[in-house]
Amino acid sequence: MSNLPHADNVEMLRADLKHFEESGDSGQTVMEIKAHLLRRIAELDAALSRINTLESGASSVPPKTADPR
Repeated sequence: MSNLPHADNVEMLRADLKHFEESGDSGQTVMEIKAHLLRRIAELDAALSRINTLESGASSVPPKTADPR
C-alpha cells in the first residue's frame, strides 16, 4: 500500500492515534484529537480505496486501437 499516494499519511495518522491511546490521558482534548484522527484515517482509506479501484479498473480495460477505416 505504500506505493499509493497518501499511504504514508494514513500510517502516520494511525501512529499518532496509537500514541494518544497509549498516553492514558482521557481528557476531552485527547478524545477530540482521537475522533479527528479516526475521521481522517477513514477519509484517507476511502480515497486510497477509490484510487486503487480506478487503477485496477484502468489496467483491465484493453487499449484503444486505431480505427481500421
